Parts: sequence; structure tokens; C-alpha cells
Amino acid sequence: MAKPPAKQPDDLSRLLRTWEVDPADDLQLARKVWQRLAAERPSPWRAWLDGLARLLAQPIAASAAVLLFAAVGAGVAELTQASAREARLERLAAEYAHSIDPILMHGRGTDAAAPHGHAR
Repeated sequence: MAKPPAKQPDDLSRLLRTWEVDPADDLQLARKVWQRLAAERPSPWRAWLDGLARLLAQPIAASAAVLLFAAVGAGVAELTQASAREARLERLAAEYAHSIDPILMHGRGTDAAAPHGHAR
């Protein structure tokens, strides 16, 4: 296997080999870093949403959330359906009573407490 031809170092390579960084010691660096971090804190609402997103990124927590929301949805649907079913049964009972009661059929029986034949 042949070796690639040797390259002559260019000016940039020579300069990079001789370059040295000598940072000045900043005694206030830690304080400045903490100040900058404190200034960039997200709002409590954003922090809460970020925490929720991190939690729901875990499969067990996401599965539990799906099951919880499904159970709540089923419960709300059952309550709504039960209320609608009760209203329907009351309406059917009233319609049946009107269909078999001769006083209600003719519109004279508006008060259930009044004896038959005596209107208030």
C-alpha cells in the first residue's frame, strides 16, 4: 500500500501549532455565571410544563396518564349518558301517562293534587 505524499505545512498550520491561550483569572467568574443562570430562569408555568414533558417522556408515566385520561373520559361519558337516560325515561313516562289517562288526554288534568272532576 502506497503512502500518500507528504504535505508541506502551510502558514496556518505553523501558526496554529504555536498559538497559546493564556486566559486571565477572573475571580468573579462563578458569581457571573450564577447571575446569568438566574436571569435566564424560565417562568414557573414554563418550568411546570417542562417538568411534565420530562415526566411524560417516560413510558410508564405516559401509559399511566393515558389510562387516567381514558378512565376520566369514560366516567364523564357515563354520567352524561345516565343523565340523558333519566331525562328520556321521565319523558316516556309522562307521554305514557298522557296516553292512558283520559283527564290528561283532554288537557283538563293539570294539577295532580286536585281530585278528579274538581279543578282548582
